[in-house]
Amino acid sequence: MDPTRCYQHILDALRTKDDAEARRAASALRDWLETGGCFPEGQNPVCVEFLLNRLLQPACAANVDQFPFLSITCYDCDAGQHIASIEQALIEGWTEIEADEKLRVTSHLGICPECRRAQDRELLEWRWVLIRAAIFRRDLFSIDLE
Repeated sequence: MDPTRCYQHILDALRTKDDAEARRAASALRDWLETGGCFPEGQNPVCVEFLLNRLLQPACAANVDQFPFLSITCYDCDAGQHIASIEQALIEGWTEIEADEKLRVTSHLGICPECRRAQDRELLEWRWVLIRAAIFRRDLFSIDLE
């Protein structure tokens, strides 16, 4: 396996909004790393792990099958009117799906693929800010003031 090509394949799949292919490639790269394989060349291991963890997190809460599916609504944007089942939501890339018997309009809540991508971009931007700040701070304190 070429981890660099696999990582690039993940990024390409995300760019083209092919969530299922991104998750499949992420699973292959995770297996490679867990068996002692190296990280993709030129990539920060922290960022690679972050992306893999985000892609491979469970999509559904444990209670998702306890209530009959009527509809699903996105936490952030109210998308989901076209979704006919939990299976369709999973195929389309919904995450953090949970059932809620107290809801009157919908039976399930989750995060739609578009909102998840926006969250991922925001999280990656913040992670880079923190990494750059840590590097700057390390460099700042390593300066010899004499």
